[in-house]
Amino acid sequence: MGTSPLPTMTTASFDALCAAAEAGASIPAWGAPLRAFVEAHDVQPPVRLDREHGGERVASLASSLIAIAMADAEACGPEVPADAAYALRLVTRGGGREADALLGDHEPLLLHAARAAGLSAEGLPRGWDCLAAESALLLNNLLVLRGRLDAALPLRTALDSEAPLAAALSAPADAPLAQLVIYSNLAFRLSLLPPPAPSSGAVELEVLENPSRPKQHTSVSDSTAI
Repeated sequence: MGTSPLPTMTTASFDALCAAAEAGASIPAWGAPLRAFVEAHDVQPPVRLDREHGGERVASLASSLIAIAMADAEACGPEVPADAAYALRLVTRGGGREADALLGDHEPLLLHAARAAGLSAEGLPRGWDCLAAESALLLNNLLVLRGRLDAALPLRTALDSEAPLAAALSAPADAPLAQLVIYSNLAFRLSLLPPPAPSSGAVELEVLENPSRPKQHTSVSDSTAI
């Protein structure tokens, strides 16, 4: 009986991504290793990278992925930052305190993801593209991993995110279904903040997938974050 190729694929793609980080690769040079990484790791059962490769290497990679996910999409294009956001979801998919610790200070990443997802006064200048979708999914996971009801407070105080959420959800015919699903979940989380926000009619979904992604890249996890 042959050995499954999965461990080799995941290890090779993880090593390639770490090599890009260690080499200080330019943002375009991250494209191929990021795509290989998400294709290899978006599998069931999910791969716990900290157990496979050690917490120190995973923490270092997460730091680099945060920087790429927060890159200026107007300068480098949306695809690589979107894949970096996707990779961050995979890196932290195991959930728990270890995953939360990988992301360090959440607030800068939280606010950046919210802006990229259209939850600020700037809206979505490029429309609901791959970066907006992946940023919204990452934002949901950041709120889940934080594990506190007030984790979404910066979205209200810094960005007034409830306004674009309400605008999109009040005109569902004008938005893609994938956007409405994740916006409903985020609206639910904001509605938990005091004072109570108007009901968005949202249903809490701890685990979310991006329907705009190719089918082979989707996954379903029974953990609280993808």
